[in-house]
Amino acid sequence: MNTLINTIKNKTPKPLFIARRLKRLSSIKNKLKRFSSMQLDRMQDIGGIRAVFKNKEQAKEYFEKIQTLYTNQKRALKITKINDYVNQPKEDGYRGYHLVFEYHKGKEDLKTYKIEFQIRDLNQHYWATAVEIFSLVSKHNLKSGEGEIEHKSFFYLCSKLIHNEADDKDLKQMIKLNQKHKFLSLLSSINLAFSKIDTKQKDLYYLIALHLNQKQLSFYPFNQNDLKHASLLYKELEKDENINAVLVDIDSVKNLKKAYPNYFGNAKEFIKLVEKKLAKN
Repeated sequence: MNTLINTIKNKTPKPLFIARRLKRLSSIKNKLKRFSSMQLDRMQDIGGIRAVFKNKEQAKEYFEKIQTLYTNQKRALKITKINDYVNQPKEDGYRGYHLVFEYHKGKEDLKTYKIEFQIRDLNQHYWATAVEIFSLVSKHNLKSGEGEIEHKSFFYLCSKLIHNEADDKDLKQMIKLNQKHKFLSLLSSINLAFSKIDTKQKDLYYLIALHLNQKQLSFYPFNQNDLKHASLLYKELEKDENINAVLVDIDSVKNLKKAYPNYFGNAKEFIKLVEKKLAKN
């Protein structure tokens, strides 16, 4: 994965931030439950990288450059799957570009390892963050198709609104759903208690643990030499169904908060975006 990160860091346009994460174990289990025929060695996004850009134009340009770059057969990594969820959004309203890479050169054990690379613009990132925060609060994973129909409909309509595709009927339905369920008020009222985190710390890895019942967020910084310890703690935390944990590799706490605002209960940018769009209609 380091090979891919080192390559994409040097390409333009420059992303606002790049984050690397190991797939959450509970997420892997959920996928195996949803797709009974899926085997662990076939899951393409156990390793993942996300790059977020200022606008859709930059995201598109970057997406196209990466595709061109990795058509070179001399590279150790090759693209095995492309999902353009920008031009063909998912049924729930999700948008973004996904590229799946696998090794076709080098050590044999690497050839079974696959990496999912997500490319989003800020608006797409804000929307996805809000969906994840609401999923944590409601304890229904909207991304996996869980939850009430009206909840999923609201976020689907928000996606259309954000991308200037909502008509008058959509707007009326969205406003009606928000008045009934108070989605925006709920998202703005979420407060999490944070364990102390050193904003000057520049560790390579962060283990973030959200304790759902206590609404307590804990941070565990690790350097590269402690990665084995981090992985063991991560595995232990994942055994608790009331803990949502993720192990990520990112260069600073500032970018950690930008890349994973859902773990900080921060949907304010999404709320501002939706309210701004509604005010124009």
